Amino acid sequence: MRRRFLIAFGVLLLLVSAAPALAAVRGEPNLSVTVADDALTPGAESTVTFDVTNRGELDYTRNPSLDEKVLTARGVTVTVTGADEALDVRTDTLALGSIRDGSLARAPVDIFVGEDVEPGDYEVELTIEYDYITQYIPSEGVVQERSEEFTVTETVSVEPEPRFEVTDVESGANVGDSGPVTFNVTNTGDEPVSNARLTLTSENPSVTFAGAATVREQIGALAPGETRTVTVDADVAAGAERRNYSLSASLDYDDVDGASARSEELTFGFVPAAEQEFAVTDVESTLRVGEDGTVRGVFHNTGEATARNVVLRLETDNPNVDVQEPEVALGDVAAGERVEFSFDADVSSSATAGDRQFTLRATYRNSEGEKRRSDDLDAMVSIGQEREEFAVSGVDVTFQQGASDTLEVQITNNLEAPVSNVEAKLFTDAPLSSSDDEAFVTELGAGESTTVVFGLSVGGGAIPKTYPAQVDFRYETASGDTRISDTYSVPVQVEETESNGPPLPLVGGAALVVLLAGGGLLYWRR
Repeated sequence: MRRRFLIAFGVLLLLVSAAPALAAVRGEPNLSVTVADDALTPGAESTVTFDVTNRGELDYTRNPSLDEKVLTARGVTVTVTGADEALDVRTDTLALGSIRDGSLARAPVDIFVGEDVEPGDYEVELTIEYDYITQYIPSEGVVQERSEEFTVTETVSVEPEPRFEVTDVESGANVGDSGPVTFNVTNTGDEPVSNARLTLTSENPSVTFAGAATVREQIGALAPGETRTVTVDADVAAGAERRNYSLSASLDYDDVDGASARSEELTFGFVPAAEQEFAVTDVESTLRVGEDGTVRGVFHNTGEATARNVVLRLETDNPNVDVQEPEVALGDVAAGERVEFSFDADVSSSATAGDRQFTLRATYRNSEGEKRRSDDLDAMVSIGQEREEFAVSGVDVTFQQGASDTLEVQITNNLEAPVSNVEAKLFTDAPLSSSDDEAFVTELGAGESTTVVFGLSVGGGAIPKTYPAQVDFRYETASGDTRISDTYSVPVQVEETESNGPPLPLVGGAALVVLLAGGGLLYWRR
């Protein structure tokens, strides 16, 4: 029994004396660097991922639970210390923290590659620094630490791939209207694409595509360096500001391997043209109450786009004004161009002279061939006072008692347009009469005069004085309307009849003498 106790006690002493040796561990981490994702895209900033892996080396251990103390790399940093000139490295130093044995940490490095960089392999130099414990004996308080630094050079690849660019943006869309937005899409990359589809999105609700924020266009195949012109129809809201509106585009396509891919987002902008506007200036009028006349003016395209197939319409709510041809075709009117116009109108005798507001409205087609209508264009039109259609004066108006002769009357067209088929009618009262009271003039130009002739008789018992004769006219205007003029008075001068025998008082006196003589003779005979 005592012997067993002594043996057990000896074993215990051996275990206690060996405890410090069992707690000792010695070793170091071992870091290596590999490239996890090395693909770079020309004309873009890409992220290359470097993996830092720790496969530690253990020199001595008596307690595996302590191995991590010497196998862990602490305070690991990765610094890019060099790169080929074609690469613009935009990451400096990365802190990865601690990397345990059998683990890895990732170091993402941002690198920009210019568009003109050729595809191929390029080098990046990395410096890795870290601290670690090389020996650890906790029972003796031994902690031996070291710092390590090493440099590696890794290869990254600039891959051939399609890239896209939007250029030469032009806008034919006006504020308040729709129109084309045209731009070029170019494959600036090194590989062709097929079945390319472009998606265009508006970033502002003031710009839509047939009411939607997005429109899609088929592009098809694009070889490296090839350009395709794309035109979309954009709607710009009325009242929208005239400024740059942002559009974003992306392309879905099939690459050389037949795999589906999508481009990066391409952002560009366009400025719509100013709202299509017109003006009416230099309005003049020859309108008069009871006459035909003309409204003239100048139609001005004050917008920045050509208005095609312009038709200008004149409207009025005045029932006493009849616009004979209310529409006039002006054709294409370029931006800034001025075109004269005129409308003929008939003003009734019931109208009132003065300024009246007429409305002009243009219909036209925009650059897309779509029909549009302008805002109302107000014009102030003057209607002149009524005037006599004709000026009438007698040419030969002197007649003797009991005589019949011709009455010559001069008539002048006071209107500003010719008249035709003028039928003149003479009206008389006793002692004047006429058996030939009508005359006819085929045409009488504006301001033109002519003489018409009527037959006129004066009663023998007419008192010598001036008598009125009336004349009116039935005629056709230049617009084809038939009108009857006012009645005009022509003075007729009646004079006493001239005689070649003795004067009438002498003849009467002689007869009285004869009569008295005869009576005396009879008396005396009695």
